Amino acid sequence: MVKRSRGLSKVQGSGRRVPTKERSNEELIDELAGVWGPPGREDAVRRRIAREISNHADRLETSPLGALHAVTHAGGAPRIMVSAHMDEVAMIVSHVDPAGFARFTPLGSMDATELVGQAVGFAEGVVGVVRAEADLGDDKLSVDGLFLDFGVTSRDDSPVKTGDVGCLQSSRRLFGRRLVGWNAGSRSGLAVLMQVMRGLGRPAAEVQFVFSVQGEFGGDGGKTSAAMLDPEAAVIVSATRAGD
Repeated sequence: MVKRSRGLSKVQGSGRRVPTKERSNEELIDELAGVWGPPGREDAVRRRIAREISNHADRLETSPLGALHAVTHAGGAPRIMVSAHMDEVAMIVSHVDPAGFARFTPLGSMDATELVGQAVGFAEGVVGVVRAEADLGDDKLSVDGLFLDFGVTSRDDSPVKTGDVGCLQSSRRLFGRRLVGWNAGSRSGLAVLMQVMRGLGRPAAEVQFVFSVQGEFGGDGGKTSAAMLDPEAAVIVSATRAGD
């Protein structure tokens, strides 16, 4: 049996009661969608969430992989884990050619036909645009035939290097009550957990809210959190494409 407290570190400042303003679900999702957070680099998202939920958790901790665990009614029964992942689909630079174009490998599921012309943002504020080698048509286009263009003409002038990670950038738009954006799906799951925490009160059960890592890249973060917290039941909150 894995000890439920093993390897966890307390979030700095989690003991303070920090006032937070109330906002609509749409506003909260939009704010979260503006935070950069590729798989394995979810620190900024975690800090943003921790500030918002510190008033509503009995215990707020970070796992060795970087997941945020917010436990309410610690010691209650049964133990129920509710989880959503903090990361978003991204790409890692695999090679920069002599002309300064950067090849990349997806971190998460990507459709090549939707990527051409999209902007990709990196941690230091660098932005590149996805281009295709040739106009092959949707039926022949693959990620292997795409590259990032930073407007430079040589490898020496490239603002990125092998191993740098970027996330898709697109303006978020609200159509009625529907928010459209590249990472709106993953961020909506986080917003659901945060809003549930605010309205939960004092249940008999111990509820373990897990804001997990690497959900777009194998889901190892959620599995590790489950092993550490040892819940008796779990609910995973996620979103997928809608065709309606």
